Amino acid sequence: MTKLRDNYEKAQQKLETADANLKKFQTRSDRLILANFDEHLRELEDIRCECEQSRTLSRDIHATETYKIASEEYSITIKLLYQYLYEENQVYNNISRYLSSKMPEIEQRLENDDLILLF
Repeated sequence: MTKLRDNYEKAQQKLETADANLKKFQTRSDRLILANFDEHLRELEDIRCECEQSRTLSRDIHATETYKIASEEYSITIKLLYQYLYEENQVYNNISRYLSSKMPEIEQRLENDDLILLF
């Protein structure tokens, strides 16, 4: 994941450099007398365009991987939550069954206990 983010940051830096080079070249004072100015300008525009595509691709790859990891973590969390709720329900059901099975015995003891106050 760090590598993908680093790739995106490098692509962003390359785009910024290409942008700066293009702007610097476009604003040259000697551009009207420079031989092959248009050809150099197109080359710099092409380089900038390639850098922008590279940055977009790097960003998309990074975002896709981020969403994939987040989705996997969400699925794991949901599975663990379901398992926890199932286990908790099992415990409560076991306690309920146990108490239900002991109720007749408890009631019998209460009936046989002479020390219980009658209300």
